Amino acid sequence: MSRSWALLAGVVGAAYAALFWTAGPVDDDFICYRFARSLVEGRGLAWNGAEQAEGFTVPLWVGLHALGQLVGLDPTVLSRAVGVLAAGASAWVLAEAWRLVAGSRRGGPAWLVALAPAVAFHACAGLGTTLQMLLLVLHAWACLRCGMQSSTTSSSSKGKQEERPSRGEAAASLASGLPLALACLLRQEAAVLVLPLLLGGSALRRLAVLPLGALAAWTGFRLLWFGRLLPLTWSAKKLPLLDDLGYGVEYLLTDLPSLGILLLVVATLARGGRREDPEPAQEALAALRRGFLLHVAYVVAVGGDHMAWSRYLVPVFPLGLLLTGSALRGWRGARPLGVAAVLGLQAVWVPALGSPLWTAEARFLDQSVFVERWRTIGRWMRTAAPEGTRVMTSPIGAIGWESRLEVLDLLGLVHEQVLDVEPDLEGVGVKGHHRSATAWVLAERPEWCLLGNGVRIEGRLEINPWEVELVADPGFVRDYRRVEVALEEGEPLDLFVRRDLPLPAGGRWSSP
Repeated sequence: MSRSWALLAGVVGAAYAALFWTAGPVDDDFICYRFARSLVEGRGLAWNGAEQAEGFTVPLWVGLHALGQLVGLDPTVLSRAVGVLAAGASAWVLAEAWRLVAGSRRGGPAWLVALAPAVAFHACAGLGTTLQMLLLVLHAWACLRCGMQSSTTSSSSKGKQEERPSRGEAAASLASGLPLALACLLRQEAAVLVLPLLLGGSALRRLAVLPLGALAAWTGFRLLWFGRLLPLTWSAKKLPLLDDLGYGVEYLLTDLPSLGILLLVVATLARGGRREDPEPAQEALAALRRGFLLHVAYVVAVGGDHMAWSRYLVPVFPLGLLLTGSALRGWRGARPLGVAAVLGLQAVWVPALGSPLWTAEARFLDQSVFVERWRTIGRWMRTAAPEGTRVMTSPIGAIGWESRLEVLDLLGLVHEQVLDVEPDLEGVGVKGHHRSATAWVLAERPEWCLLGNGVRIEGRLEINPWEVELVADPGFVRDYRRVEVALEEGEPLDLFVRRDLPLPAGGRWSSP
């Protein structure tokens, strides 16, 4: 019964995340599905044909989905199932870590993870966000266990000559670095948590061996396979430092009602340690604190993300809670503050509901308006597009997955052609959408072009800011004609078809 509270926190966390099942997966998750399918079909990590491209930043997630597709699992189910289970497991492991830090068996900050709407949303949104969170909280637990074991060893050998760890103890310490190694393969910014380990004692330094090996292995593979040092997506989204910092600060401030990471940073800095903790335990907490702060600093430096609900900050949320709780333990107001925080988090998402959360109509980020729409469009394209049709669009995930056509990405997340384009910092205000491969797309002369995200706003097509240059180009006006296509579901589709091609099935010309 001593760990029943931790188990309960995990069950509640998984059940709560499952309520958000219809909120995902998001479109970017379908990009991973397509790369995984290419791998399963023997075409390597290709987006179109056999051309290799690292158009993703989550290699372990792509590998997991490749295994899932090999055994016939629906990737949308696999993605959400792993996310939900990881959300619950994160709360469970955090409760166990809290027991090491504070001796409390009631879960403490684990309940904030279990009942955080942002965590629950990203559990179902995909991209391995909560799996990354679980790996990082497992890393925190491993650090604390190493610290506690070092404390016990140093206490028992007090007055004696310090003994070296046995081979078994050294091997166990090395194996404890596995969660962080997997985290580095899932999202490589986890590397910032390796740096503080190298500054610690021998036990912490051993934790860094496997993560460093994982980073070296994937970096070497990237250089050999793709001929690049960084993923395409990172390079395509990179802006000048000051612009990225502006987006990053805004991202951190926008997060305040979702996770409150900035408040955790302040609390962690203000109350960094406790003198009564044994020295090795203090060392472990210090390494975790530095890793947490470095991760938040990295998110700010790269400008955050365009996706709502703090995707880049969710993985270190439990770590920030653990550190803040450690600093505030013993303060009588900590428990009421935690209860107030849980209630405050619930108030964030309640106004966003258009219907009861557990019904199919309850969607976040306009899931039914966008992703389900794109899946419908992709399925229509798969049956209606002549062989060899290439489609240019910005939302490439669900359309690319469902259509199986060659898809050209105007934003260049899976193509190198956008990397030399100067970002449009004035006309575009969405992080990651500042570069458009307009000249390359026009030179490729794709058969079909899908603009305005394939949806109508108040009954009319509205061109995205990053598509304005393309639409205004005389070559596009000369070569393409607008078609209205009736779909089985929803409003008609506005599609731009090359003038030398026939009218698609079910369509009618809507422009000269």
